[in-house]
Amino acid sequence: MGRYLGQHFLKDEAVISHAVASILPQQNGILEVGPGGMALTEHLLKPTTPIILVERDEKLLPYIKERLKSHPHATLIYQNILDYDFLAAKNHFKGPFGLISNLPYLISTPFLEKIAPLSHLFTKVHLMLQKEVVDKVMAPSGKNGSKLSHLLRIQYNLEPGIAVSAKSFDPPPKVDSQFITLTPKESLLDSNKWEAFQTFLNLAFNHRKHTLHWFEKKYHYKAKHPAERKIEEMDTLELIESFLAT
Repeated sequence: MGRYLGQHFLKDEAVISHAVASILPQQNGILEVGPGGMALTEHLLKPTTPIILVERDEKLLPYIKERLKSHPHATLIYQNILDYDFLAAKNHFKGPFGLISNLPYLISTPFLEKIAPLSHLFTKVHLMLQKEVVDKVMAPSGKNGSKLSHLLRIQYNLEPGIAVSAKSFDPPPKVDSQFITLTPKESLLDSNKWEAFQTFLNLAFNHRKHTLHWFEKKYHYKAKHPAERKIEEMDTLELIESFLAT
């Protein structure tokens, strides 16, 4: 089976059982990104649960199609998930759905950026990522904080899951992994302000070591919080408040 897209196929049954338990049951359906060797998918193919599988590796398609022959409720889509329209899945399932993936490491960040403003489409998102990515996403502020963490916290509650050793994969990656669950919540920001806030956040993180006073003077933003605060010290809500104060 293919390996050129940065895939590391999960083989540890205990880890697979944990992943399945975290996402099931789902009333409307499940979308799995990158079914790969089908180790996780086999446990998700329940008779009453519609499922969409999005796979980019053309070499895996015959294998996956063969395994799906006895599962008419399963739909296989050959596409790069970064180009996929998640609204189409919501329409297919007739409502919000569960999203699960042992995500290829090469696309972790762009994938998370893609789903950040789309929480209304999901009931729950359960992902396996590089542990260092989970650490960055879970850091709300400080030197380890990231733009991605703030973007995700606007629409999701974030919960780290179990750590997974490299030995749980075939072939084993060079780093350990970790599960993370994203549970949709009421958005902290109106959807029509999303792009403008991203621009603000990009500017802010280009100067994360500077104070709000410096940032306000250079970019003509109004500081909502004490001017001596450094940008990297601010949490998501404080950044949103400063953005909305302009």
